[in-house]
Amino acid sequence: MKKRTFVSKIIITLIVIPVFYYDIKAINMILYTIKTGIFGYDQDISTSITRIETLLEEKYGEKFEVVEYGYKLYCDALVRPVSHPDCFFTVRYHFTDTDDGISYDTYVKRNVELKFKHLAEEKLTDFKYDHYVDVSINNSADVPSSDPDISIEEFKKIYPQETTPSYYIFFTYDTLKEISYEELYRYVNSIAEIPEQDNAFVVTFFFINSILKASLKPLR
Repeated sequence: MKKRTFVSKIIITLIVIPVFYYDIKAINMILYTIKTGIFGYDQDISTSITRIETLLEEKYGEKFEVVEYGYKLYCDALVRPVSHPDCFFTVRYHFTDTDDGISYDTYVKRNVELKFKHLAEEKLTDFKYDHYVDVSINNSADVPSSDPDISIEEFKKIYPQETTPSYYIFFTYDTLKEISYEELYRYVNSIAEIPEQDNAFVVTFFFINSILKASLKPLR
């Protein structure tokens, strides 16, 4: 079957955010908020936060930190491992008067996404302009594996549905002054053609504040 790729023809999204807020943590919080609708947490629920961190440590054998926590239909949290603070993932936590637990977490899934992110960054090795890449995949959060080091190939075996990464590429708006649309599209399209994925969706974002250019460099 011929692989289908879905590539945005350079969707220009203008975003204005303060310079001090533009870092890896900020980008992941923005994406988390878009996906879940959760904005921060109440400090009074620190007990639940501690419990989430404990349950994750028992499951994966490492320490975690809850970064954001809030209520929607369920109790959702944005979490990261202490040993890998750039690996943000989501957790759904439930509790009653007699029991509590984690309904699901996306730690394994997030690690697979980071593997796709690495493949995308390899495609942009020769791209000399400032940029940042993030990835999400379409598979269910409830992945039947507790191995965060699982390979893309093994992940696809245990979850045989199509694996379609969505790539989010962040540029400074000044990039458009230095590069042609054709060249930029060639780089974007190279990501959509990564062989390890079944299909792909690529969206590009451009930040209009040129001062952000200096903030992008540490993100690579």
